[in-house]
Parts: sequence; C-alpha cells; structure tokens
Amino acid sequence: MKTSLSKLFTIFILVFNVFICKSQDYLVTKSDDTIFGKIEWKTNVFIYVKNENGKQKFRADKVKHFQRGDFRFVSIKTKFPEFLLEVINGELSYYLESHLKSRFTMNYERKVYVKYKEKLYPITVGANKDEKDFSINPNSNINLASSSEPYSTNFKWCFYQILGKDHILYQLIKNNNYSIEDIEYLVDLSNKSITDFTNFSKLIDTTQNRGFAIGYVVPTENDTIHGSIKMNGRFILSERLNFIDKQGNEFSYDPKDLLGFKINNRKYNNDIIEKKETLLNQIIKGEISLYRDLKNSKSYLKKEGQEYVLVDKNKKYIELFKDKQNIYTRIIKNDYEPFEIKSMVRLYNNAP
Repeated sequence: MKTSLSKLFTIFILVFNVFICKSQDYLVTKSDDTIFGKIEWKTNVFIYVKNENGKQKFRADKVKHFQRGDFRFVSIKTKFPEFLLEVINGELSYYLESHLKSRFTMNYERKVYVKYKEKLYPITVGANKDEKDFSINPNSNINLASSSEPYSTNFKWCFYQILGKDHILYQLIKNNNYSIEDIEYLVDLSNKSITDFTNFSKLIDTTQNRGFAIGYVVPTENDTIHGSIKMNGRFILSERLNFIDKQGNEFSYDPKDLLGFKINNRKYNNDIIEKKETLLNQIIKGEISLYRDLKNSKSYLKKEGQEYVLVDKNKKYIELFKDKQNIYTRIIKNDYEPFEIKSMVRLYNNAP
C-alpha cells in the first residue's frame, strides 16, 4: 500500500513540475538547477532572471536553456557560447540566431544552424544566393563530421554531409526541388526519414522535374489546382509563378491575381486588409492565425470570422488573447514583445 502511495505521489510531483514548467518562464543551469522567474534579455550571451529572490545574471556558458513563452533558447557554442532559438528538437535540430545578435559587427553574415549527432552545421544564409550553381566534389577533403570547428556552408552542402549523396531527400535538394526557404521543412523531413521512413516517403515526390516544387494554385474560389511550381530560390513578390498541372499543362500567374498558392509546405493567400489587396504568407494556422505581409514584412493576427489585427508596438493585438485569461496574464506579466508574436500565438493555440 505504501509503495502504491509512493508511486502516486511521485507521479503527482512529475505532473506538477511539468505543469509548472509549461505555465511559467524558467531557466535551467548547467548544474540542472531550475530557476523560475521573469526572463529579461540583454544580449545573445547573457540574460537576467527576476523573481522574489531578486535578479540574477547568467552567461550562456553557465546555462543549458531557458524558456520564455513558447520559445526555448539553448546555449550552444558557435564561435563562443550563445543563446540560439530552438525551432526543431530531434535527431536533426534546427536553430536560429537570437534577435539580440549584433548585426553591426564587421563581416557579419546571418546564419542558421542544424545540429546532428552533437555536430553543429552553421549555414550562412547569404551563401545560398548561388545555390543553383552548387555541386559536390567527391574528392573534397572537407568533412564536417570530423572537424572540431563550425564550418559555414551552403544549405545543400549541409544536407549532403548529414544525409549522404544517395539519400532520396538530398537528391531532391540537389535538383533544386527545395530552396533555403524550406530549410525548417527539410529538417522535419530528415527527422521523419530517420524515424519513420514510410511516413516520410508519402511526403515527397521523386517524379518532380528538376527545379520544380510540389504545390498548388487557387485561381478562383473552390478551384484548387495541384501540380508543380518552378523554384526561383527565394520567393520574390514581383516574379510570376510558372505552374504545371497534373496533366502537363503549363500556366503563368501573377501571384497577386491568385486567391492563394502553395510551394512545398509554404502557404500564401491574397486577402483584403484595410481595403487593400495584400499577399500574405501563412505562418501559423489555428484558433489565432499568424500571417506576414510579403510586401512590407508586417505581421497580422486573425481569428475566424474577425478582421486582421496588426502586430505593432501599440499592442492592440493582445486583446485577442483575453478569452484565455492565463495566457493573457502571462503575456502581460512577462512583457512579451511584438517580435515574440509567434511564441504568444503558439501558447494560446496550445492552451485548453
């Protein structure tokens, strides 16, 4: 009887701790101490945690990770220990640089990071401008797996190193069926290929022509045409969409003339905001959906049947969270900023 009670008590403590962690912001030190409190960012290398015991300062080299809203930042050694935003945690993990990373240092190049088997693969985003000219030299001596220092690279070279030249997904990447804009999706697909190949194989199409992505266009309401869309590296609003339907018919569309379209897993749709036609990239779909205006990079929130609400410093968008009081209170209490809108929307959509 005592053993059963002890087990129940242990389970209760574990569940309670999980609930507490999910309902508060916190930091975990290298020595596995968990410190709850208000996380205050200063730079990409140190933060403060403020609670009833005062304010404590932590450098990235003393921290495993910290949680602020739905965002988890992990301490990772790039050229030095710094906090990176953890986008995907899996066999392959994917990280973005902190918004506080200085962009004004000499020779700064924006990077994203993939991690596999404890090896960090920094990808220089600007290096992907010439991705169509990318080729593999089989006699190359570069081997990230044996290198002790991070090596900045083109995203194709990164997946070649991780997946190998014979992997189906790498072959599609090499054939320009994906671009740097699909990197988060590629990490997700890579993880599926490792853990569940059957599910992974249903998500790809090896019959795509070189330089084309799986997609669809919506020319008119209730008229979704599936096929493939020609890839042009990063999507540019001024470019026309060259589309081939399942029957092999070719079309050319002005993106602004479509109700919507999809390139790989990226969804776009045209809608009216403040009496203006606006082309939006759908970032999150849910109770609250998040969109980004492709023309001016403004973000908008939308609940079903309601108007779009601009995400800006006036913070009127926070009113949308009020019907889930615990999330609303957390946002107010911790002073979540507009650049954390993705975190806030995820908190809200995942809450009961």
